[in-house]
Amino acid sequence: MIWPSLERQFELVHLLGRFDYVERAAALAYRLYLTHQDEPEAWECLFQLVFGHHLRAPGDERWRCDEVTTEAAVTVRYDDG
Repeated sequence: MIWPSLERQFELVHLLGRFDYVERAAALAYRLYLTHQDEPEAWECLFQLVFGHHLRAPGDERWRCDEVTTEAAVTVRYDDG
């Protein structure tokens, strides 16, 4: 599957969150952040979702990561190998 531009992916995160698909929005926002850490918009997208939807409520452990899983890691490939 070919993903749309990075800006469109950020828009998708915001739309998912707006229509209460917060879990999907959070997963996509986190993946975008991991794969595009050099883009300020990636951090902003994740930050807005977490704090805008109050995902950091007391007792909420969804952002806790004690081990590396498919949801908490990405594969980074460089052009030069």
